[in-house]
Amino acid sequence: AALSYCWGSKQTRLPTTNGNLRHHLHGIPWDEFPPLFQDVISVCFDLNIRYLWIDALCILQDDTQDWEIESVKMADIYSNSYLTIAATAQPDSTCSLFTDRWTKMHASCAQPQLWIGYDHFKTEYYHSLNVGAPLLRRAWAYQERLLAPRILQVHAEELYWECKAGIRCECGVLDCSTPRSVSTVDGIRLKGLLARVNEPSVSLATLLLGWTDIVCGYTKLSLSHESGRLAALLGIANKFQNPRMGRYFAGM
Repeated sequence: AALSYCWGSKQTRLPTTNGNLRHHLHGIPWDEFPPLFQDVISVCFDLNIRYLWIDALCILQDDTQDWEIESVKMADIYSNSYLTIAATAQPDSTCSLFTDRWTKMHASCAQPQLWIGYDHFKTEYYHSLNVGAPLLRRAWAYQERLLAPRILQVHAEELYWECKAGIRCECGVLDCSTPRSVSTVDGIRLKGLLARVNEPSVSLATLLLGWTDIVCGYTKLSLSHESGRLAALLGIANKFQNPRMGRYFAGM
């Protein structure tokens, strides 16, 4: 599994560095993990998932060379993850993955009526949802979200499941058509397109429009370090490479 989350202004207490690498390889005491990491580890344990990738722990944070090597691999890590857990509502790792809901609504995602395709969402619902979702405003998370085959998003008021085919939610109110401008909806469409870029049935016009939409959506998002603007898009760009689109070199 892999974790998608915001670093935020409060740095995690235990980023892996050259100074503590030996200690981390030997073992990290449970109490040293910030609340978010503890909760995600517990979720993986309950789901019988043995391995979890967290960038702060798996990349040397004080080593530019290691970051340059490992950051290129992030696209493959999320693309091949069994499950990506997205802490969508949390501003940083000092917060718990879970929050107290104002509603006591509980619903099973197994109910057929809760299955909604990407073009059936309420605009006002997702606008209000994204206001309290700091992760959806982060550039690195955009790539993680589009490349991950399966995502469990943890919002403040509900969980929902994203995959290449569509989305399931707990509330079941997503029953109206929504403009493509809504990021969550468009993300599902583009996720499906990324999975089909090499299929002959997908026209060149569709690919070009998809790439344009990706760049437009991506450029609105924030980065802690602007120097990573191209690196955070590299994985998606590489996935779009095919004989009709040509070879990607750099830029947008």
